[in-house]
Amino acid sequence: FTSEAVDGFSGGISASLPVFNGFNRINTLKQSESALEQQYHIIARSKQDAIFNASVRYLQVLVNQELLEVAKANAAFQEELLQSIEVFLETGTRNIADLYNQEALAKNAALSVVEAENQLNISKAELVRILQIDPLADWKFEQPEIEQAQLLTATVNIETFYNEAIANRPDYKQQKKQIEIDQRGVKIAKSNYYPSLRLGYYFGSRFSSLADENFDEQFRNINRVQV
Repeated sequence: FTSEAVDGFSGGISASLPVFNGFNRINTLKQSESALEQQYHIIARSKQDAIFNASVRYLQVLVNQELLEVAKANAAFQEELLQSIEVFLETGTRNIADLYNQEALAKNAALSVVEAENQLNISKAELVRILQIDPLADWKFEQPEIEQAQLLTATVNIETFYNEAIANRPDYKQQKKQIEIDQRGVKIAKSNYYPSLRLGYYFGSRFSSLADENFDEQFRNINRVQV
């Protein structure tokens, strides 16, 4: 038995390129592009939702302000009517039952004012929350100037509005992109059933101290492999 130390070295470089894989890469790229466009439509829809929600809350504040004014006017009227009945009661033209009934109506009107104030405060809090503004500030919401005559004389064409909605609604475009993404996914799945073709290249060499040739001769000439 003999023992001997052997030195060896090997190295190589390889590369491969898919020539055909059932259009998998093309469909994957198209699917990613559709997904990117879909995200843009989602962002646009989120912006529209934010504007819509803020507008609805703002209109609710304006409505509650008007309802509060109506409640206050009704409370003032009921209070004046109560005072008139008290005067009529002293003169004997009205009875005590009318006074009790009017007192109940006046108290209900005062309660309506409190409820209207609560609803107004709640709607303001909701609007402040949506707008993400300072909740501790004293905000005042004014009614915009809108001419009622323009609203009443405006013509409404349902078909025109429908076409504009289809052309501009991001959620509709988002769903269309989702259909494209799903269709690309089906094509990607089908690509696995097609045969694939790849172009490859390998270059390498090795050295062993058992051979009589030197390192340069073995590595560069004798043991060189190129496929």
